Amino acid sequence: MTLAPDDSARLFEQSHLAGSSKDAIPIGALFEAVFSSYRQQRFAGLVEPEGDMLLFQYGVYDWGDGPAFEVDLTRQFIEDERDDDEHVFSQLHLTCYYEVDGTLSALGKGDRWCRDISELDQFTAWIEGHPVLAAVNSLPRLKTDLFWELT
Repeated sequence: MTLAPDDSARLFEQSHLAGSSKDAIPIGALFEAVFSSYRQQRFAGLVEPEGDMLLFQYGVYDWGDGPAFEVDLTRQFIEDERDDDEHVFSQLHLTCYYEVDGTLSALGKGDRWCRDISELDQFTAWIEGHPVLAAVNSLPRLKTDLFWELT
């Protein structure tokens, strides 16, 4: 079966959530599921070498519902050119939201890319040792979003 990026959210839910509430799964386990999916699931029609990347990002944001501290792990896909000679960008987002407090605010904002599978072990170790994960690990989440979008 050929996998397309727009299958990514459904496949992730089937493979790694299996009916569980994503809000109840610890953030470390959710991130490990993303890393596992990145290792195992390859998608067709992507540009090489940077057609399948991961992005870790965090910080306080307000998208209209009030400020929240977000910790996000995104898988970005870049598909080959189509009829209009443009690459197609899409992303699978896993975003965890937390109530803002002084400790989380003090962490600021940041991000880091994993440009291909050869960087995954180093990227994973960096995230697992990052102070953001330690800070949110025992906190209750406001919510967890998992969605795919064209960008």
